[in-house]
Amino acid sequence: MLGSISKYIGVDSKIFAQTGAFDAILDVDSKLFIDPHLLKSTQAPELSGSYGKFCKRFEHILKLLANSRHINDVLWKEADRKFTFSEVQGLCIGYCLSGTSGSGMGVGIRTNTLNLAKQIVDLGINDPEIFELMGLFQDGIGADRISDMVGRIIVDDLLEYSRRIFSNFGLRMQKTVFEGRVYEGIVNPVKPHNNSPLILLPKDILRDEPVAYCWENADKIFTTNKQLRQNLNAAIGKTWKEVIRRFNKKNLRELLLEDPELLKDLIENYKNKPFQSYNFDADINGEIVWYEKSQYYVQNYPLESICDKNLKPENLLSSVLLICQKFKDLIEKYGLSEFFYIKNSKETRKESAAQKLFYGIAYGYSLDSNLVLNLQNNTGRLAIEFQTKPGRKKVLVETKLTTNSRNINWFKTQIADLQQDDANYCRVYIFIDILGGSRESFKALQVTLSKILPDQKKPEVIFINARPKYTR
Repeated sequence: MLGSISKYIGVDSKIFAQTGAFDAILDVDSKLFIDPHLLKSTQAPELSGSYGKFCKRFEHILKLLANSRHINDVLWKEADRKFTFSEVQGLCIGYCLSGTSGSGMGVGIRTNTLNLAKQIVDLGINDPEIFELMGLFQDGIGADRISDMVGRIIVDDLLEYSRRIFSNFGLRMQKTVFEGRVYEGIVNPVKPHNNSPLILLPKDILRDEPVAYCWENADKIFTTNKQLRQNLNAAIGKTWKEVIRRFNKKNLRELLLEDPELLKDLIENYKNKPFQSYNFDADINGEIVWYEKSQYYVQNYPLESICDKNLKPENLLSSVLLICQKFKDLIEKYGLSEFFYIKNSKETRKESAAQKLFYGIAYGYSLDSNLVLNLQNNTGRLAIEFQTKPGRKKVLVETKLTTNSRNINWFKTQIADLQQDDANYCRVYIFIDILGGSRESFKALQVTLSKILPDQKKPEVIFINARPKYTR
């Protein structure tokens, strides 16, 4: 199902926003993360002790590692057990675009990370913040895994936070089950079969990129080691921003292990960084606005010609093309082109936001038909697969922006792949030309399409002009 939490529980989105909770889009993950650094400043009363829980867990792990004599001794195994985190499903955050469930941390990544933590603690550094910074210098650790760890540790606080907000709206609480334990809450509509709870997140603990990854020129390196300071200044400059930009994870790891004082300075700089969560009002990354825009345009510019619960498989492609053409009209004629441009900024929307926008539009127009839409996550590309129910025929639609410099080579590969598809599979490609995109590549795509031989399979291609009218 596609819909926001507020829509699901029947509460006006503006009223829901007053709670401070993230109005997540059910079954479509955003690229937002729980940032442990922000737990210190959250206004959610249920999370007042959450950062303490987080630190306590990692202080214990570091203590176990400090006393461990070798890998796989009793203390090491206990540290490994405490460092085992599965993802808390149903939070609607992270990089999983094929639904709101993802992966936890595998054995290999866990072992390598504990090895590094052991090296650090043996240097006399036992600050739990090193686990918040692991993504800077440990392979396999990124914002998503840090977020998973935090979510797992504070899940009880999040469940209590969710219960309060839902009950304040006067909603009837149900008995929900989370990992064998019973909680009062609202059943997650994405996973109703196991009675799992819908878990809310405070917006003030979410970021699109963790604080640990964001460094400024003001973040000066301070070390009493004069020789090290001179070497650093000569090689990379005087700030952590320069170090992190120029060093890959392996080299940064070696640098920090070589001089513990430098690692201590990194930790202290990190501790003092400001608390700034994702700006949902500006929503630069388009995490929410795609849903709001698609809801508005579907409601105000209906497409009644496919409101048929008995669409036949042989009419699948023509119905999908009607949706694509309507999408084109909304952009070129009815103002949806504004979506691609961020207010008070020269930046444009990311391609992933455009892909979600098409999904929202297509989903809305398909509600009263027997069309089934499935999200496909193809190596980071969000595509939508259409199918009638019943029916074996399928149509895959992919949306691209001309700001993507790889479009031409990608399109040529797609045409080659198309030749291997069976007769029941069709492909549609939507190319949207926006400011900052290459008009030359836009024309080159059209030339590539025209060169497909008569005996070759040819995809359906929709070209859309989303440039402001004064630039067309």
